[in-house]
Amino acid sequence: MDNLTEIISREIKKQYRSVRRFAMSLGIPQTTVASTLKNGISGTAYATVIKMCEALDIKLVNYDTPLLVNEKTEKMLEMINTLDEAGLHTVETVIYVEHKRCTNNTIQIGNVAAFGGESFKAKADERAQKAAIESLRNIKNKK
Repeated sequence: MDNLTEIISREIKKQYRSVRRFAMSLGIPQTTVASTLKNGISGTAYATVIKMCEALDIKLVNYDTPLLVNEKTEKMLEMINTLDEAGLHTVETVIYVEHKRCTNNTIQIGNVAAFGGESFKAKADERAQKAAIESLRNIKNKK
């Protein structure tokens, strides 16, 4: 399944809770929507895909990487545009970790990098945790 089809499917479930409800609200046959979700958007009329995306607040900025843009994401983008380099680094790090968590990809626990590239690796045992805390204190005190 392509990325756009996955986003459409996820948003239909989230916003409408059923394909039938979504199809009825757009005046599109339910079979068309079901076929699109099963086979991907490649066989669906362009006008139908655009209609579906607009109803779900999906902006086709780049066809290869569709984006869900709603009030929440617009507000987040506005806030991101006001951040300095350290703020951007923090947001990128949090998004990276959360992306890995939500896509069931593993991240190496105990791998911490502070702004400016200082880093260390720690195992999860108690001695290493204390070393990690001490290292973070040292980095914080340098600023």
